[in-house]
Amino acid sequence: LRAQIDALEQESLTFDLLGDLLTARRDVAAREVARLETSIRVLEQALLDRRRQEAEQQAAEADRIRREAARAHPLVREVAEENARLARLRADVALADRIAALGRRLEDRTAELAALKSSFDRVRKQVDAVGLSPALGERLRALRSQLYDVRPLARASDELQAKIADSSAQVLTLSDQLGDYALLDSVVEELMSRFDAAEDEADAAEIRRALLELLNQRRQILSAFKGEYETYAARLIELDGVLRQIISRTREFRDYIDQRILWVRSAPTLGVRSVVDALRAARGRLLDAGLWTQAAADFRRGANARGTSAVGLSGLILVLLLARPWAVRRQANAAAIASKSTTLSFAPTAEATVLTIIRAAPWPLLFWALQTVGNASAEWSILCAAFGGAMSSLAMFISLCAVVWHVCAPNGLALHHFGWPAQAVARLQRTARWAASLGAPPLLLWTMLDQMPEEWGLVPLAQISFALFQIVLLGVSIRIWSGSNSLIRWFAPQRRGARFAWFSLVLRPLCVAVPVVLSLMSLFGYHYTATHLFHGAALTATIGLSIEWAYLMALRWLLLSRRKLAIQQARQRREAAQQADDARPGEAEATPAESQTDLTTISAQARGLAASLAIFVFAVVLLYTWDETLSGLAFLKQVTLWTTTQQVTETVVGPDGAPMTRTIEQLTRIDLADLTFALIVVVVSIVLSRNVPGLLEIVLLQRLPLGAGERYAISAVSRYVIAIVGTIMAFSVIGVGWSKVQWLVAAATVGLGFGLQEIFAN
Repeated sequence: LRAQIDALEQESLTFDLLGDLLTARRDVAAREVARLETSIRVLEQALLDRRRQEAEQQAAEADRIRREAARAHPLVREVAEENARLARLRADVALADRIAALGRRLEDRTAELAALKSSFDRVRKQVDAVGLSPALGERLRALRSQLYDVRPLARASDELQAKIADSSAQVLTLSDQLGDYALLDSVVEELMSRFDAAEDEADAAEIRRALLELLNQRRQILSAFKGEYETYAARLIELDGVLRQIISRTREFRDYIDQRILWVRSAPTLGVRSVVDALRAARGRLLDAGLWTQAAADFRRGANARGTSAVGLSGLILVLLLARPWAVRRQANAAAIASKSTTLSFAPTAEATVLTIIRAAPWPLLFWALQTVGNASAEWSILCAAFGGAMSSLAMFISLCAVVWHVCAPNGLALHHFGWPAQAVARLQRTARWAASLGAPPLLLWTMLDQMPEEWGLVPLAQISFALFQIVLLGVSIRIWSGSNSLIRWFAPQRRGARFAWFSLVLRPLCVAVPVVLSLMSLFGYHYTATHLFHGAALTATIGLSIEWAYLMALRWLLLSRRKLAIQQARQRREAAQQADDARPGEAEATPAESQTDLTTISAQARGLAASLAIFVFAVVLLYTWDETLSGLAFLKQVTLWTTTQQVTETVVGPDGAPMTRTIEQLTRIDLADLTFALIVVVVSIVLSRNVPGLLEIVLLQRLPLGAGERYAISAVSRYVIAIVGTIMAFSVIGVGWSKVQWLVAAATVGLGFGLQEIFAN
């Protein structure tokens, strides 16, 4: 045993030496790989230079032969001119230069992919080794900001796919042309069939020899051209493959960071000491006159660089300001027309919408112009970069407040087009002005401080300004949702029902709680998490308000459509009554009165469909927005509920080498995401089947010469079709195929058939 221990101790002494040896071997191998890669690049460049010279020589030779054949027989001259055209085309296309450029791009992209993989592997090892520490969280945030935006890469990949298809088509075309010249003697004999036999036999032999030489030259040109296109297509395929790997790795890396970065403390808990240190740092950094002088100079450079854009935006702002009195008069005229109960046109509402945007645009456009100049100066000055980002956020906030302010103006959309209560409109306008006045300063300060380097020590001031901005938003939420003077109480008599109650129960505590929670998270050190969540919440709120605006416009259009239909029915009733008075009593009793469309039911269905559609669109946008932000729905794909077999049709190679199709059964996994999507399909189908018939009546059926029974039959059929299609889609998502659900469809169609038979019988 003692001898074995000694042997093991002696062996352990060699481990360090073996490690050094392996490291040395790895370094030697790396240097050898680098040397070989350099040799490969040199050889590839030499090959490309040789191809370029060969193409130029072929073009020059073909052009020389064409000039010499100018006095030859027309057959020889025709073939020589075609050779010269092909050689010149090959030289003009310059595939050798394109291949060289692709090689350089491929080399750069391959290095980027290797660096991305290496960085991802290092980060994963560090996270597994030490966990999510604040220092590692800072590194993850830095890496997150340095990752590629995959959208330009995806567009580049699509462009490469188009080029691959084009080059592959060129290869096929050139291959077909080469196939035509596989047997040169046959081609020569075919051309010689156009030769006049009465001419001298010596001339015929000379022409045959010249044609054979020219056709052989053409085959060489086509072969070289085809080889270049094949190399070009191969390089395109390689580059596209590397791009797709970069896109895939970038998305994987971003998801990995997003799932971890939000739960790492990004700053110390705010305290007196940290605030004092931040104030000292701000005094040393931001009160430096030289820094601001340099920033002003850099801002002027950016203005000169973006002079065209700045002048264009300034001119647009001036035009909008000059057009404001005209817009006010036109909006007052549109409000007067829309307020009349006899108005049937949607044009005044559409005009008022455009005029609202015109009146609200100048201030946001000014901030966006400043943002454009600030971004142009970002490469020279940190302050200019921070100023540009702050102007972008301020423009979004002010644009939202300005739109709400002008919508709630005395002649705005809210009062005269949407029919909102006057007290609510006035209070909402005051709330928008109050939010813009108090919210703009802390928003500007927070966004500027947030974009400055962390080593400047200004993060505590950013935390304070972010918390102040959240307090302003909290005040807005309270003015809208809570208290005896809240806006909701003015709408409660108009919006009673389960949907409005659900919104009140969900949105009221959510809008009040979100600013409080985010400000506390920032103050306790989770500043990055709070700001990241706020950006998602702000985007969600903006999209929600946009969808609400579209919903109100749809309600206005439905109201006008219902009013138009009611007037039409009133005229029909008046005409029928007049005809009944003019007719004899016997004839009047013989003509039954046709039932009128139930406007109340149709209007309720159309309004319900519009509300359901707005909620559905908002839910889809909400899922997309927060899936990008939190990657929180990834676990749905990991929860397997059951497995099922599905029939799949695939194409395979048969025994004779020809392609053939076959149907096989494949085991499919049904997860929680599939079940969730199936439930969404069911809900959407129910909503559509209940509300689409009313919308169909307003939009289409009332304009057709159909009776009440025929319109009811069409509505019933559309309701059943929507329900059947939704059922089939829902079952297919969870693995229940057509063979298992067709009996249900058959039963529904049989019931529909009996119902239609009864309708038409009556």
